[in-house]
Amino acid sequence: MNGFEIDLLPVTSGDHSGDCIAFRYGDLYSGGDAQTVVVVDGGYGKNAADLKNHLKKYYNCTTREGKIRINLMIATHTDADHVGGLAKLSEDDDIEILNVWAHAPQEEMNKNWFADKRGTTNTVRTKLDDAFTQLSNMLANTESSKRWDVYSDGTLNGAKFKILSPNPSFYKKCIANSGKADLKPDEKVEAMKYPASCVKDELEDEDYVKGHIQWDDTEGTTPVNESSMVFLFEYEGVRVLFCGDAGKEAMENALAQAEGKGISLEGLTIIKQPHHGSRKNVNPDIMGQMSAKFCFISCTKNDVGHHPSKRLVNMLNEKGYRVYTTSGSTLHWGKNAPDRNWNDAKQMTSFDTIEKRKVNRK
Repeated sequence: MNGFEIDLLPVTSGDHSGDCIAFRYGDLYSGGDAQTVVVVDGGYGKNAADLKNHLKKYYNCTTREGKIRINLMIATHTDADHVGGLAKLSEDDDIEILNVWAHAPQEEMNKNWFADKRGTTNTVRTKLDDAFTQLSNMLANTESSKRWDVYSDGTLNGAKFKILSPNPSFYKKCIANSGKADLKPDEKVEAMKYPASCVKDELEDEDYVKGHIQWDDTEGTTPVNESSMVFLFEYEGVRVLFCGDAGKEAMENALAQAEGKGISLEGLTIIKQPHHGSRKNVNPDIMGQMSAKFCFISCTKNDVGHHPSKRLVNMLNEKGYRVYTTSGSTLHWGKNAPDRNWNDAKQMTSFDTIEKRKVNRK
């Protein structure tokens, strides 16, 4: 009997969150070659050891040669809290990585995207290579792995991976506006739709009134976050939407791309909520155009009101999503998967108060 199981591992670095996700599908009781193991982001570098141990303990993916086999490694974007652990795994001789799906901005860019035309395209790419060091290391260490086309859908052992964002023009816009390597965008490059507002805010609260949640679309996330791969995984009735740290503009693009491809984003099994449950990455309209049994949020402990946003949690509850967070523990869901005898995760209920407005931090 074929099955599926997914684990969101806890990622904590002080009060910073991150994403570290593993899932497998196929014959999970037999394991080995009868299943497929996928890793989506790996947290910070220090999280690689926990991810490696998790795969070894629960995923039955050690080969006859003693290597831990990962059939597909996916980096949703370049931030250290997503790609750091992948870079560390990629240099581990105990790990075998067969396929890689990741953008490489230093390969995709050219100087015409940026204002300073004095350098060559190679100069620009060298600067970006230095700016995205961990991603560069991961790609260099996995040169023998098969690289998937980042703008095309993929299939692997009976599962479908459908890319919804970014398309080439939007990725260009995101990276050119990112400010990485002190490169400013060319005047012909369109500015981001939602202004970045990613400093952690201290927030006052207001009473929550059901059905009357207001949303602030004057704030957004970074262009690098907006560049996140948004993709839909489908396997024998299981449908999971992975969003990385995508912001509102990327999510709007993903919805439009799904519509253009004739893909319904209703009746999903899981939405991996973008950017650790930040209120700045989605709005009620975006979440109203999808539906899922669960919303999973990867976030650090003791950061409620920021990651996750109380305003966001209450909005998701109003729309009928069942919300769960990592908050320092592994979040697991499975279908036709071996029982681990773990405790049931606690569903997030609505808060009596929600964030009201930003207060400048002194």
